[in-house]
Amino acid sequence: MLKKVMASAVVAGLLLGNLQAKSIGELIKNPRIKNLSLTLDLSEQDIDSLDGIERLVRKYPLLRTLNLSRNKLASLPDGAFSGIANLRKLDLQYNKLTTLSAGIFSGLPNLTTLFLHHNKLQTLPADIFSGLTKLNWLYLSYNKLQTLPAGVFSGLTSLKWLELTANPLKTLPADIFSGLTKLEVLRLNGNKLTTLPEEVFSGLTNLKNLFLDRIGLNKLPAGIFSGLIKLLVLNLDRNDLQILPDGVFSGLTQLAQLNLESNQLRDLPAEVFSGLRNLEVLWLNDNQLLQTFPVGTFAGLTSLHDLYLYDNGLNQQEVDRVRAELRGIKRRVNLVV
Repeated sequence: MLKKVMASAVVAGLLLGNLQAKSIGELIKNPRIKNLSLTLDLSEQDIDSLDGIERLVRKYPLLRTLNLSRNKLASLPDGAFSGIANLRKLDLQYNKLTTLSAGIFSGLPNLTTLFLHHNKLQTLPADIFSGLTKLNWLYLSYNKLQTLPAGVFSGLTSLKWLELTANPLKTLPADIFSGLTKLEVLRLNGNKLTTLPEEVFSGLTNLKNLFLDRIGLNKLPAGIFSGLIKLLVLNLDRNDLQILPDGVFSGLTQLAQLNLESNQLRDLPAEVFSGLRNLEVLWLNDNQLLQTFPVGTFAGLTSLHDLYLYDNGLNQQEVDRVRAELRGIKRRVNLVV
């Protein structure tokens, strides 16, 4: 099947390069285009085997993007990506991959983007990403990963975006994200992580967006968000949280959006939102907050402009008291009850 699509793939690469040439080989020999960025698009071709692909890609050492998405690949042969050390983007999404051999990505030191989502991966070798020190974006969502080996992400010192959405992950090693000091976006939503180690996010000092919605969380360790000094968005909605530890959000001074909707919260600690001076939107709707809020619960939220409290069964007296407290904030707050 690979031979059938080879010609059209090469043509696609030439067109995307916006150049005129009779062959890729002609381009490679031209010293004036040594920095040419080429794309080889083999997507949506019903390819079920990559046997022999190494002979194809080795002809194009200038290759920057290789698109193998939306095929029928169940495995990748060893050495499939050897000889294309300049590759920046590798797209393997929407295939049927169940396993990856340990060294499959070795020899790709310049890779910045790796799409592996929407496959059937059940496990990952501990050193699968070894040597990918320039990787910025890694997508592993919508697979069948139940566990992650400790250290699987170690060495990804340039990683900015990591997606693990909608896997059946049940536990995470405490140091699974250790060393990812440049990480800005982490998506763990849609897993089965009923609990999380207290130090699991330790060291993620550049993290800006953290998605923990729909993972079945029933409790939060008190210091779990400690050190996330640049966090802007925190999604904890659609979990099973009944209580929030005192000070669980302390230190999140840059936080702008906090979503706690659709949990089982019955009450709130008096100073649970203390220090969130940059918080703009707070979702507390669809909980069980029937009791009176402690005095001053929202008083320090000086940047707040939207507060969602509907579907909590609050009586009018409590709503009026919250409105009065919000009037103490210098800006007008949109209260949705």
